[in-house]
Amino acid sequence: MADENVIVVEGLPNLIRSFDRINRDLGKGVREAIQNAAQPVADEAAARAKSQISGMARSKIPWWSMRTGSLGYGSYIAPLQRGVKYGKNRKPTVAQEKRRRPDFKYPMRAEMEIALQNNQGRVRRAVGEELEELARAWGRRG
Repeated sequence: MADENVIVVEGLPNLIRSFDRINRDLGKGVREAIQNAAQPVADEAAARAKSQISGMARSKIPWWSMRTGSLGYGSYIAPLQRGVKYGKNRKPTVAQEKRRRPDFKYPMRAEMEIALQNNQGRVRRAVGEELEELARAWGRRG
């Protein structure tokens, strides 16, 4: 994937599998390290979304809140709150309409991309430090 807003750790799935074979906690540690490295990006994206997107701060529901998640090959950030889904051909009830998320998709994506660009160095350092610590732990066990 040639996206400038993605930080790639070459061979990450193989690294996780290798650490899992040695010790399950080491593989889990790699996944946690990658997810923890994404937290500063999520924090900045939430702050930027709340302050930069029109109408976001006035909302009663905190649409700006972000979460981090882990995949088998990396980590991601996404909005914490989700809107209510009620189907294509059904009319929403009044309660559902109140909880329906405004269309923040494109402004939120832009704020997340800016947050990632601002934190690329921090993320790279955090991942590198965590991987070095795991390698040292592996060396002590191996």
